[in-house]
Amino acid sequence: MELKNISKLLNVFRDEDLRADRQPNLHQLDIEMSFVEKEDVMNEIEGLAKYVFKNVTGEEANYTFQKNALC
Repeated sequence: MELKNISKLLNVFRDEDLRADRQPNLHQLDIEMSFVEKEDVMNEIEGLAKYVFKNVTGEEANYTFQKNALC
């Protein structure tokens, strides 16, 4: 049985002191993945970013994200 990754976009309220330089709410993307490697997560985020870019601009993003060797 193959399980698909689960993702959800949430509107989140900050549970901390309010400050003038911050909005009291933000949007958060939760991605739940099981039994994956770091590269799997990076590929998922890169694919999502390219999908959003294409749907917003109408243009293909033909590049690969640079990876930080320390991550």
